[in-house]
Amino acid sequence: MANVTYPGVYMEEISSGVRPLAAASTSTAAFVGLTEKGPTDGVERITNWTEYQKHYGIFIPGSYLAESVFQFFNNGGSQCYIVRVTRTDAAAAAVTVQNREATPADAITFSAKNEGAWGNSLHLQIEDGTDDSANTFKVSIRIAEPGTDSEEIKDTDPREVFDNLSMDTASRDYVMTVINNRSSLLSAVVLYDPKTQPDLTNPDLRPAKTTDVIPLANGTDGEAALNETSYSSEFTRLDTITDFSLLAVPGIGTTIMMDAGMTYCSNRNLQDVFYIGEMSQDEDIPAEAEAFRGSIASPNSYGAVYYPWIKALDPSGKSKEPVLLPPSGYIAGLFARIDSDRGVWKAPAGTEATLSGAVGLASILTDVQQGNLNRINVNCIRRFVASGIVTWGARTVTSDPEWTYVPVRRMAIMLRVSIYNGLQWVVFEPNDEDLWGQIRLNLNSFMMTLFRKGAFQGSSASQAFFVKCDAETTTQDDINLGIVNVLVGFAPLKPAEFVVVKISQKAGQAS
Repeated sequence: MANVTYPGVYMEEISSGVRPLAAASTSTAAFVGLTEKGPTDGVERITNWTEYQKHYGIFIPGSYLAESVFQFFNNGGSQCYIVRVTRTDAAAAAVTVQNREATPADAITFSAKNEGAWGNSLHLQIEDGTDDSANTFKVSIRIAEPGTDSEEIKDTDPREVFDNLSMDTASRDYVMTVINNRSSLLSAVVLYDPKTQPDLTNPDLRPAKTTDVIPLANGTDGEAALNETSYSSEFTRLDTITDFSLLAVPGIGTTIMMDAGMTYCSNRNLQDVFYIGEMSQDEDIPAEAEAFRGSIASPNSYGAVYYPWIKALDPSGKSKEPVLLPPSGYIAGLFARIDSDRGVWKAPAGTEATLSGAVGLASILTDVQQGNLNRINVNCIRRFVASGIVTWGARTVTSDPEWTYVPVRRMAIMLRVSIYNGLQWVVFEPNDEDLWGQIRLNLNSFMMTLFRKGAFQGSSASQAFFVKCDAETTTQDDINLGIVNVLVGFAPLKPAEFVVVKISQKAGQAS
Protein backbone atom coordinates (compact mmCIF):
# COMPACT_ATOMS: atom_id res chain seq x y z
CA MET A 1 0.00 0.00 0.00
CA ALA A 2 1.25 3.48 -0.84
CA ASN A 3 2.53 5.63 2.04
CA VAL A 4 0.11 8.59 1.84
CA THR A 5 1.81 11.69 3.27
CA TYR A 6 0.93 14.60 0.98
CA PRO A 7 -2.07 15.66 -1.12
CA GLY A 8 -1.80 14.28 -4.64
CA VAL A 9 -2.14 11.20 -6.81
CA TYR A 10 -0.45 7.95 -5.79
CA MET A 11 0.18 5.04 -8.15
CA GLU A 12 0.73 1.38 -7.30
CA GLU A 13 0.37 -1.95 -9.05
CA ILE A 14 -1.85 -4.74 -7.80
CA SER A 15 -2.10 -8.31 -9.00
CA SER A 16 -5.04 -9.25 -11.20
CA GLY A 17 -5.34 -12.55 -9.33
CA VAL A 18 -5.14 -14.49 -12.59
CA ARG A 19 -2.53 -17.21 -12.79
CA PRO A 20 -2.40 -18.06 -16.49
CA LEU A 21 -2.80 -21.71 -17.46
CA ALA A 22 -0.68 -22.92 -20.34
CA ALA A 23 -2.17 -25.40 -22.78
CA ALA A 24 -0.37 -28.72 -22.50
CA SER A 25 1.64 -30.02 -25.44
CA THR A 26 -0.19 -32.65 -27.46
CA SER A 27 2.24 -33.43 -30.27
CA THR A 28 5.25 -35.10 -28.62
CA ALA A 29 5.38 -38.81 -29.40
CA ALA A 30 7.14 -41.81 -27.87
CA PHE A 31 8.27 -44.68 -30.11
CA VAL A 32 9.19 -48.13 -28.80
CA GLY A 33 11.21 -50.61 -30.84
CA LEU A 34 14.50 -52.13 -31.94
CA THR A 35 17.31 -49.74 -32.86
CA GLU A 36 20.88 -50.20 -34.02
CA LYS A 37 22.28 -48.67 -30.83
CA GLY A 38 21.25 -46.36 -28.00
CA PRO A 39 20.65 -46.48 -24.24
CA THR A 40 18.72 -49.45 -22.88
CA ASP A 41 18.11 -48.12 -19.38
CA GLY A 42 16.38 -44.84 -20.15
CA VAL A 43 14.83 -42.74 -22.90
CA GLU A 44 16.19 -39.94 -25.05
CA ARG A 45 14.31 -36.96 -26.42
CA ILE A 46 15.02 -36.47 -30.12
CA THR A 47 14.26 -33.26 -32.02
CA ASN A 48 15.30 -34.15 -35.58
CA TRP A 49 16.33 -37.04 -37.82
CA THR A 50 20.05 -36.22 -37.61
CA GLU A 51 19.90 -36.39 -33.83
CA TYR A 52 18.17 -39.77 -34.03
CA GLN A 53 20.97 -41.13 -36.21
CA LYS A 54 23.59 -39.85 -33.76
CA HIS A 55 21.99 -41.51 -30.73
CA TYR A 56 20.24 -44.56 -32.21
CA GLY A 57 21.90 -45.33 -35.53
CA ILE A 58 20.43 -46.15 -38.90
CA PHE A 59 17.86 -48.50 -40.45
CA ILE A 60 18.18 -52.14 -39.40
CA PRO A 61 16.50 -55.35 -40.60
CA GLY A 62 13.62 -56.61 -38.52
CA SER A 63 12.60 -53.20 -37.20
CA TYR A 64 10.51 -50.33 -38.56
CA LEU A 65 11.32 -47.88 -35.78
CA ALA A 66 13.93 -45.83 -37.67
CA GLU A 67 11.69 -45.57 -40.74
CA SER A 68 8.75 -44.49 -38.58
CA VAL A 69 10.75 -41.80 -36.78
CA PHE A 70 11.95 -40.56 -40.18
CA GLN A 71 8.35 -40.27 -41.40
CA PHE A 72 7.27 -38.68 -38.10
CA PHE A 73 9.60 -35.74 -38.70
CA ASN A 74 8.79 -35.78 -42.42
CA ASN A 75 5.08 -35.28 -41.67
CA GLY A 76 5.37 -32.43 -39.18
CA GLY A 77 6.58 -33.92 -35.91
CA SER A 78 9.01 -31.78 -33.93
CA GLN A 79 10.17 -33.95 -31.05
CA CYS A 80 9.78 -37.48 -29.77
CA TYR A 81 11.11 -39.93 -27.20
CA ILE A 82 12.77 -43.21 -28.16
CA VAL A 83 12.54 -46.35 -26.03
CA ARG A 84 15.07 -48.89 -27.25
CA VAL A 85 14.20 -52.59 -27.05
CA THR A 86 17.03 -55.15 -27.14
CA ARG A 87 17.11 -58.92 -27.38
CA THR A 88 18.07 -60.77 -24.21
CA ASP A 89 21.28 -62.14 -25.78
CA ALA A 90 22.50 -58.84 -27.21
CA ALA A 91 26.05 -57.95 -26.14
CA ALA A 92 28.29 -54.90 -26.27
CA ALA A 93 31.55 -55.00 -28.24
CA ALA A 94 34.67 -54.72 -26.08
CA VAL A 95 38.46 -54.98 -25.99
CA THR A 96 40.85 -55.31 -23.05
CA VAL A 97 44.17 -53.44 -23.25
CA GLN A 98 47.29 -54.44 -21.30
CA ASN A 99 49.58 -52.14 -19.32
CA ARG A 100 53.11 -50.98 -20.07
CA GLU A 101 54.89 -52.89 -17.31
CA ALA A 102 57.59 -55.41 -18.14
CA THR A 103 55.15 -58.13 -17.15
CA PRO A 104 51.97 -57.15 -18.99
CA ALA A 105 48.67 -57.36 -17.18
CA ASP A 106 45.16 -56.33 -18.14
CA ALA A 107 44.82 -52.60 -17.60
CA ILE A 108 41.49 -51.37 -18.99
CA THR A 109 38.46 -52.86 -20.72
CA PHE A 110 36.95 -50.50 -23.24
CA SER A 111 33.35 -51.35 -24.21
CA ALA A 112 30.86 -49.89 -26.63
CA LYS A 113 28.47 -47.60 -24.80
CA ASN A 114 25.60 -50.03 -25.32
CA GLU A 115 24.74 -53.41 -26.82
CA GLY A 116 24.72 -54.23 -30.50
CA ALA A 117 26.86 -55.24 -33.45
CA TRP A 118 27.39 -51.53 -34.17
CA GLY A 119 30.17 -51.52 -31.56
CA ASN A 120 32.33 -53.78 -33.74
CA SER A 121 32.97 -50.75 -35.94
CA LEU A 122 34.80 -48.90 -33.14
CA HIS A 123 38.61 -48.78 -33.27
CA LEU A 124 40.98 -47.35 -30.64
CA GLN A 125 44.42 -45.84 -30.83
CA ILE A 126 46.39 -45.26 -27.63
CA GLU A 127 49.25 -42.78 -27.50
CA ASP A 128 51.18 -40.70 -24.94
CA GLY A 129 49.42 -37.69 -23.49
CA THR A 130 50.14 -34.38 -25.15
CA ASP A 131 50.85 -32.30 -22.01
CA ASP A 132 52.57 -34.98 -19.91
CA SER A 133 53.83 -37.76 -22.16
CA ALA A 134 55.59 -39.50 -19.28
CA ASN A 135 52.52 -40.04 -17.13
CA THR A 136 49.33 -39.60 -19.16
CA PHE A 137 47.88 -41.10 -22.31
CA LYS A 138 45.50 -40.27 -25.14
CA VAL A 139 42.65 -42.38 -26.55
CA SER A 140 41.36 -41.72 -30.06
CA ILE A 141 38.16 -43.42 -31.25
CA ARG A 142 37.53 -44.02 -34.94
CA ILE A 143 34.67 -45.74 -36.76
CA ALA A 144 35.17 -48.12 -39.68
CA GLU A 145 33.67 -51.34 -40.97
CA PRO A 146 35.17 -54.45 -39.33
CA GLY A 147 38.11 -55.77 -41.36
CA THR A 148 39.12 -52.38 -42.78
CA ASP A 149 42.88 -51.95 -43.20
CA SER A 150 44.53 -50.43 -40.11
CA GLU A 151 46.42 -47.75 -42.01
CA GLU A 152 43.25 -46.74 -43.84
CA ILE A 153 41.44 -46.37 -40.53
CA LYS A 154 44.23 -44.23 -39.05
CA ASP A 155 43.91 -41.87 -42.00
CA THR A 156 40.31 -41.08 -41.03
CA ASP A 157 39.45 -38.34 -38.56
CA PRO A 158 38.72 -39.55 -35.01
CA ARG A 159 35.12 -39.29 -33.84
CA GLU A 160 36.22 -38.64 -30.26
CA VAL A 161 39.61 -37.86 -28.66
CA PHE A 162 40.38 -37.90 -24.93
CA ASP A 163 43.82 -36.55 -24.10
CA ASN A 164 45.97 -36.44 -20.95
CA LEU A 165 44.10 -39.28 -19.26
CA SER A 166 45.42 -40.61 -15.97
CA MET A 167 45.28 -43.92 -14.09
CA ASP A 168 45.26 -42.03 -10.80
CA THR A 169 41.83 -42.24 -9.18
CA ALA A 170 42.44 -38.92 -7.45
CA SER A 171 43.05 -37.08 -10.71
CA ARG A 172 40.32 -35.04 -12.36
CA ASP A 173 41.48 -36.69 -15.62
CA TYR A 174 41.03 -40.22 -14.29
CA VAL A 175 40.26 -42.36 -17.33
CA MET A 176 37.00 -43.87 -16.02
CA THR A 177 35.64 -40.50 -14.95
CA VAL A 178 36.40 -38.79 -18.25
CA ILE A 179 35.35 -41.49 -20.71
CA ASN A 180 32.26 -42.75 -18.87
CA ASN A 181 30.93 -39.22 -18.41
CA ARG A 182 31.94 -37.60 -21.69
CA SER A 183 32.06 -40.24 -24.39
CA SER A 184 28.96 -41.07 -26.43
CA LEU A 185 30.67 -44.16 -27.87
CA LEU A 186 32.72 -45.84 -25.12
CA SER A 187 32.66 -47.00 -21.53
CA ALA A 188 35.86 -47.82 -19.62
CA VAL A 189 36.57 -50.11 -16.67
CA VAL A 190 39.99 -50.04 -14.99
CA LEU A 191 40.90 -53.59 -14.00
CA TYR A 192 43.41 -52.71 -11.27
CA ASP A 193 42.29 -52.97 -7.67
CA PRO A 194 43.56 -49.96 -5.68
CA LYS A 195 43.94 -52.26 -2.64
CA THR A 196 46.48 -54.47 -4.41
CA GLN A 197 47.87 -51.75 -6.66
CA PRO A 198 48.08 -48.74 -4.35
CA ASP A 199 50.53 -46.80 -6.52
CA LEU A 200 48.13 -45.93 -9.35
CA THR A 201 50.34 -42.94 -10.21
CA ASN A 202 52.87 -45.42 -11.62
CA PRO A 203 53.04 -44.50 -15.33
CA ASP A 204 53.72 -48.15 -16.24
CA LEU A 205 50.11 -48.93 -15.30
CA ARG A 206 48.93 -46.95 -18.32
CA PRO A 207 47.54 -48.97 -21.23
CA ALA A 208 50.21 -49.90 -23.76
CA LYS A 209 50.76 -47.64 -26.75
CA THR A 210 49.53 -48.97 -30.06
CA THR A 211 51.02 -48.58 -33.51
CA ASP A 212 47.90 -50.03 -35.10
CA VAL A 213 44.31 -49.31 -34.22
CA ILE A 214 42.63 -51.78 -31.87
CA PRO A 215 39.17 -53.03 -32.91
CA LEU A 216 36.40 -53.74 -30.47
CA ALA A 217 34.85 -57.17 -31.00
CA ASN A 218 32.06 -59.59 -30.06
CA GLY A 219 29.26 -57.05 -30.16
CA THR A 220 26.00 -58.66 -31.23
CA ASP A 221 22.36 -57.70 -31.70
CA GLY A 222 21.36 -61.17 -30.47
CA GLU A 223 18.99 -63.72 -31.89
CA ALA A 224 16.56 -64.26 -29.01
CA ALA A 225 12.89 -64.20 -29.95
CA LEU A 226 10.80 -61.12 -29.25
CA ASN A 227 7.10 -60.98 -28.46
CA GLU A 228 4.58 -58.32 -27.52
CA THR A 229 5.69 -58.44 -23.88
CA SER A 230 9.23 -57.59 -24.97
CA TYR A 231 7.86 -54.24 -26.10
CA SER A 232 5.07 -53.56 -23.62
CA SER A 233 7.34 -54.26 -20.64
CA GLU A 234 9.42 -51.27 -21.72
CA PHE A 235 6.46 -48.89 -21.40
CA THR A 236 7.31 -48.42 -17.71
CA ARG A 237 10.41 -46.47 -18.72
CA LEU A 238 7.97 -43.75 -19.79
CA ASP A 239 6.21 -43.58 -16.42
CA THR A 240 8.19 -40.55 -15.26
CA ILE A 241 7.97 -38.74 -18.63
CA THR A 242 5.08 -36.29 -18.49
CA ASP A 243 5.52 -34.19 -21.63
CA PHE A 244 4.56 -36.71 -24.31
CA SER A 245 1.03 -37.52 -25.41
CA LEU A 246 1.31 -40.04 -28.28
CA LEU A 247 2.60 -43.62 -28.11
CA ALA A 248 3.39 -46.06 -30.92
CA VAL A 249 5.17 -49.39 -31.40
CA PRO A 250 5.84 -49.30 -35.15
CA GLY A 251 5.52 -52.55 -37.06
CA ILE A 252 4.18 -54.64 -34.16
CA GLY A 253 0.63 -54.75 -35.46
CA THR A 254 -1.08 -57.39 -33.35
CA THR A 255 -4.23 -57.22 -31.25
CA ILE A 256 -2.16 -58.13 -28.18
CA MET A 257 0.07 -55.09 -28.79
CA MET A 258 -2.98 -52.91 -29.43
CA ASP A 259 -4.55 -53.98 -26.14
CA ALA A 260 -1.29 -53.48 -24.24
CA GLY A 261 -0.80 -49.98 -25.67
CA MET A 262 -4.32 -48.76 -24.93
CA THR A 263 -4.26 -50.30 -21.45
CA TYR A 264 -1.01 -48.54 -20.60
CA CYS A 265 -2.36 -45.19 -21.82
CA SER A 266 -5.63 -45.48 -19.91
CA ASN A 267 -3.86 -46.62 -16.71
CA ARG A 268 -1.34 -43.79 -16.49
CA ASN A 269 -1.90 -41.54 -13.49
CA LEU A 270 -3.23 -38.67 -15.59
CA GLN A 271 -4.52 -40.77 -18.49
CA ASP A 272 -2.54 -38.33 -20.62
CA VAL A 273 -1.39 -40.45 -23.58
CA PHE A 274 -3.08 -41.67 -26.75
CA TYR A 275 -2.00 -44.90 -28.51
CA ILE A 276 -1.61 -44.98 -32.30
CA GLY A 277 -2.13 -48.56 -33.40
CA GLU A 278 -1.88 -50.41 -36.66
CA MET A 279 -2.42 -53.86 -38.13
CA SER A 280 0.30 -56.18 -39.32
CA GLN A 281 1.67 -56.03 -42.83
CA ASP A 282 -0.09 -59.32 -43.59
CA GLU A 283 -3.56 -57.83 -43.10
CA ASP A 284 -3.78 -56.33 -46.55
CA ILE A 285 -7.41 -56.96 -47.42
CA PRO A 286 -10.48 -55.42 -45.74
CA ALA A 287 -11.81 -58.75 -44.45
CA GLU A 288 -8.60 -59.27 -42.46
CA ALA A 289 -8.85 -55.74 -41.12
CA GLU A 290 -12.37 -56.47 -39.87
CA ALA A 291 -11.17 -59.65 -38.19
CA PHE A 292 -8.33 -57.73 -36.54
CA ARG A 293 -10.69 -55.13 -35.08
CA GLY A 294 -13.04 -57.83 -33.84
CA SER A 295 -10.18 -59.55 -31.99
CA ILE A 296 -9.21 -56.57 -29.83
CA ALA A 297 -10.01 -57.77 -26.33
CA SER A 298 -10.16 -54.50 -24.38
CA PRO A 299 -11.04 -51.60 -26.69
CA ASN A 300 -11.14 -48.14 -25.15
CA SER A 301 -11.02 -44.52 -26.25
CA TYR A 302 -7.29 -44.12 -25.56
CA GLY A 303 -6.29 -45.64 -28.88
CA ALA A 304 -7.06 -45.69 -32.59
CA VAL A 305 -6.14 -48.21 -35.28
CA TYR A 306 -5.10 -47.29 -38.83
CA TYR A 307 -5.21 -49.35 -42.03
CA PRO A 308 -3.52 -50.17 -44.41
CA TRP A 309 0.30 -50.00 -44.52
CA ILE A 310 1.88 -47.34 -46.71
CA LYS A 311 4.19 -47.65 -49.69
CA ALA A 312 7.18 -45.31 -49.62
CA LEU A 313 10.52 -44.87 -51.28
CA ASP A 314 13.03 -46.84 -49.22
CA PRO A 315 14.54 -44.22 -46.84
CA SER A 316 17.62 -46.43 -46.41
CA GLY A 317 18.28 -46.33 -50.15
CA LYS A 318 18.85 -50.09 -50.31
CA SER A 319 15.83 -50.83 -52.50
CA LYS A 320 14.92 -49.11 -55.74
CA GLU A 321 11.34 -50.32 -55.39
CA PRO A 322 8.86 -48.82 -52.91
CA VAL A 323 8.75 -50.55 -49.55
CA LEU A 324 5.81 -51.04 -47.18
CA LEU A 325 5.97 -49.09 -43.94
CA PRO A 326 3.64 -49.12 -40.92
CA PRO A 327 1.35 -46.08 -40.70
CA SER A 328 1.95 -45.14 -37.04
CA GLY A 329 4.99 -42.90 -37.72
CA TYR A 330 3.14 -41.05 -40.47
CA ILE A 331 0.04 -40.62 -38.30
CA ALA A 332 1.98 -39.35 -35.27
CA GLY A 333 3.61 -36.71 -37.48
CA LEU A 334 0.22 -35.82 -38.96
CA PHE A 335 -1.25 -35.39 -35.46
CA ALA A 336 1.58 -33.00 -34.60
CA ARG A 337 1.09 -30.99 -37.81
CA ILE A 338 -2.69 -30.66 -37.44
CA ASP A 339 -2.32 -29.74 -33.75
CA SER A 340 0.10 -26.96 -34.69
CA ASP A 341 -1.90 -25.63 -37.64
CA ARG A 342 -5.47 -26.03 -36.41
CA GLY A 343 -5.49 -27.26 -32.81
CA VAL A 344 -5.97 -30.59 -31.07
CA TRP A 345 -9.75 -30.20 -31.45
CA LYS A 346 -9.45 -30.56 -35.25
CA ALA A 347 -9.85 -34.14 -36.47
CA PRO A 348 -6.54 -35.36 -37.98
CA ALA A 349 -8.26 -36.45 -41.17
CA GLY A 350 -9.64 -35.06 -44.40
CA THR A 351 -8.23 -33.50 -47.53
CA GLU A 352 -5.64 -31.49 -45.57
CA ALA A 353 -4.42 -34.64 -43.80
CA THR A 354 -2.02 -35.61 -46.58
CA LEU A 355 0.79 -38.01 -45.74
CA SER A 356 4.16 -36.79 -46.96
CA GLY A 357 6.51 -39.44 -48.25
CA ALA A 358 3.70 -41.84 -49.22
CA VAL A 359 3.68 -43.07 -52.81
CA GLY A 360 1.08 -45.82 -52.54
CA LEU A 361 -0.94 -48.09 -50.27
CA ALA A 362 -0.89 -51.80 -49.54
CA SER A 363 -4.63 -51.94 -50.19
CA ILE A 364 -6.82 -49.66 -52.29
CA LEU A 365 -10.22 -49.32 -50.66
CA THR A 366 -13.61 -48.63 -52.21
CA ASP A 367 -16.27 -46.52 -50.52
CA VAL A 368 -18.23 -49.65 -49.61
CA GLN A 369 -15.20 -51.31 -48.06
CA GLN A 370 -14.39 -48.23 -46.02
CA GLY A 371 -18.03 -48.03 -44.95
CA ASN A 372 -17.72 -51.48 -43.39
CA LEU A 373 -14.44 -50.60 -41.67
CA ASN A 374 -15.64 -47.18 -40.50
CA ARG A 375 -18.61 -48.85 -38.83
CA ILE A 376 -16.24 -50.83 -36.60
CA ASN A 377 -13.98 -47.82 -35.95
CA VAL A 378 -11.05 -48.68 -38.21
CA ASN A 379 -9.48 -45.50 -39.58
CA CYS A 380 -8.67 -45.90 -43.26
CA ILE A 381 -5.93 -44.33 -45.29
CA ARG A 382 -7.03 -43.66 -48.84
CA ARG A 383 -5.92 -42.13 -52.10
CA PHE A 384 -8.00 -39.48 -53.86
CA VAL A 385 -7.22 -37.87 -57.19
CA ALA A 386 -7.44 -34.29 -55.94
CA SER A 387 -5.81 -34.75 -52.54
CA GLY A 388 -3.32 -37.60 -52.81
CA ILE A 389 -2.89 -40.07 -49.95
CA VAL A 390 -4.79 -38.89 -46.89
CA THR A 391 -6.12 -40.15 -43.59
CA TRP A 392 -9.86 -40.65 -44.01
CA GLY A 393 -11.00 -41.56 -40.52
CA ALA A 394 -10.77 -40.17 -36.98
CA ARG A 395 -12.37 -42.69 -34.65
CA THR A 396 -11.11 -44.24 -31.45
CA VAL A 397 -11.43 -47.98 -30.89
CA THR A 398 -14.13 -47.63 -28.22
CA SER A 399 -17.81 -48.44 -28.69
CA ASP A 400 -18.75 -45.67 -26.23
CA PRO A 401 -20.50 -43.01 -28.38
CA GLU A 402 -19.38 -40.25 -25.99
CA TRP A 403 -15.73 -40.87 -26.96
CA THR A 404 -16.09 -42.05 -30.55
CA TYR A 405 -13.86 -39.42 -32.10
CA VAL A 406 -10.09 -38.99 -31.77
CA PRO A 407 -10.19 -35.17 -31.36
CA VAL A 408 -12.74 -35.41 -28.52
CA ARG A 409 -10.58 -37.81 -26.51
CA ARG A 410 -7.38 -35.89 -27.22
CA MET A 411 -9.06 -32.58 -26.34
CA ALA A 412 -10.07 -34.05 -22.99
CA ILE A 413 -6.49 -35.22 -22.43
CA MET A 414 -5.17 -31.74 -23.18
CA LEU A 415 -7.65 -30.09 -20.80
CA ARG A 416 -6.92 -32.59 -18.03
CA VAL A 417 -3.16 -32.09 -18.19
CA SER A 418 -3.38 -28.32 -18.60
CA ILE A 419 -5.69 -27.90 -15.60
CA TYR A 420 -3.65 -30.32 -13.48
CA ASN A 421 -0.44 -28.39 -14.14
CA GLY A 422 -2.09 -25.00 -13.86
CA LEU A 423 -3.69 -25.59 -10.46
CA GLN A 424 -0.64 -26.76 -8.53
CA TRP A 425 -0.54 -23.39 -6.76
CA VAL A 426 -3.87 -24.23 -5.06
CA VAL A 427 -2.36 -26.88 -2.79
CA PHE A 428 -2.22 -25.71 0.87
CA GLU A 429 -4.09 -22.46 0.16
CA PRO A 430 -6.95 -21.62 2.57
CA ASN A 431 -9.99 -23.53 1.34
CA ASP A 432 -12.66 -20.84 1.28
CA GLU A 433 -14.63 -18.61 -1.08
CA ASP A 434 -11.58 -16.48 -1.91
CA LEU A 435 -9.75 -19.55 -3.22
CA TRP A 436 -12.81 -20.80 -5.12
CA GLY A 437 -13.19 -17.41 -6.77
CA GLN A 438 -9.55 -17.41 -7.87
CA ILE A 439 -9.93 -20.91 -9.30
CA ARG A 440 -13.05 -19.88 -11.23
CA LEU A 441 -11.29 -16.77 -12.52
CA ASN A 442 -8.22 -18.68 -13.73
CA LEU A 443 -10.12 -21.56 -15.33
CA ASN A 444 -12.69 -19.31 -16.98
CA SER A 445 -9.87 -17.26 -18.48
CA PHE A 446 -8.20 -20.41 -19.81
CA MET A 447 -11.39 -21.87 -21.23
CA MET A 448 -12.41 -18.55 -22.78
CA THR A 449 -9.08 -18.39 -24.61
CA LEU A 450 -9.74 -21.83 -26.09
CA PHE A 451 -13.33 -20.88 -26.95
CA ARG A 452 -12.11 -17.87 -28.93
CA LYS A 453 -9.80 -20.17 -30.87
CA GLY A 454 -12.79 -22.28 -31.86
CA ALA A 455 -12.03 -25.25 -29.60
CA PHE A 456 -15.61 -25.80 -28.39
CA GLN A 457 -19.07 -26.17 -29.80
CA GLY A 458 -21.54 -23.37 -29.16
CA SER A 459 -22.09 -19.78 -30.23
CA SER A 460 -21.50 -18.33 -26.76
CA ALA A 461 -19.21 -19.09 -23.85
CA SER A 462 -22.12 -20.30 -21.73
CA GLN A 463 -22.99 -22.85 -24.40
CA ALA A 464 -19.38 -23.91 -24.88
CA PHE A 465 -18.15 -24.56 -21.33
CA PHE A 466 -18.74 -24.05 -17.63
CA VAL A 467 -16.55 -23.88 -14.52
CA LYS A 468 -18.11 -24.50 -11.12
CA CYS A 469 -16.25 -24.24 -7.82
CA ASP A 470 -18.32 -23.07 -4.87
CA ALA A 471 -20.11 -24.21 -1.74
CA GLU A 472 -22.16 -26.68 -3.78
CA THR A 473 -19.17 -28.53 -5.20
CA THR A 474 -17.13 -28.22 -2.00
CA THR A 475 -19.16 -28.93 1.13
CA GLN A 476 -18.09 -28.38 4.72
CA ASP A 477 -17.22 -32.05 4.99
CA ASP A 478 -14.91 -31.63 2.00
CA ILE A 479 -13.33 -28.58 3.61
CA ASN A 480 -12.76 -30.55 6.82
CA LEU A 481 -11.01 -33.23 4.77
CA GLY A 482 -8.86 -30.68 2.91
CA ILE A 483 -10.64 -31.19 -0.42
CA VAL A 484 -11.67 -28.60 -2.97
CA ASN A 485 -13.81 -29.85 -5.86
CA VAL A 486 -13.79 -28.16 -9.26
CA LEU A 487 -16.24 -29.09 -12.00
CA VAL A 488 -15.28 -28.22 -15.58
CA GLY A 489 -17.49 -29.10 -18.54
CA PHE A 490 -16.99 -28.50 -22.24
CA ALA A 491 -19.01 -29.01 -25.41
CA PRO A 492 -16.63 -30.86 -27.73
CA LEU A 493 -16.42 -30.26 -31.42
CA LYS A 494 -17.21 -33.40 -33.37
CA PRO A 495 -16.13 -33.81 -36.98
CA ALA A 496 -18.62 -33.58 -39.83
CA GLU A 497 -18.11 -37.19 -40.77
CA PHE A 498 -21.16 -37.55 -43.00
CA VAL A 499 -22.03 -34.64 -45.27
CA VAL A 500 -25.49 -35.05 -46.81
CA VAL A 501 -26.36 -32.82 -49.75
CA LYS A 502 -29.99 -32.86 -50.88
CA ILE A 503 -30.76 -31.74 -54.42
CA SER A 504 -34.23 -31.22 -55.86
CA GLN A 505 -35.83 -29.57 -58.87
CA LYS A 506 -37.92 -26.46 -58.79
CA ALA A 507 -41.24 -27.48 -60.33
CA GLY A 508 -43.80 -25.41 -62.22
CA GLN A 509 -41.40 -22.87 -63.71
CA ALA A 510 -42.38 -21.03 -66.89
CA SER A 511 -40.45 -22.05 -69.97
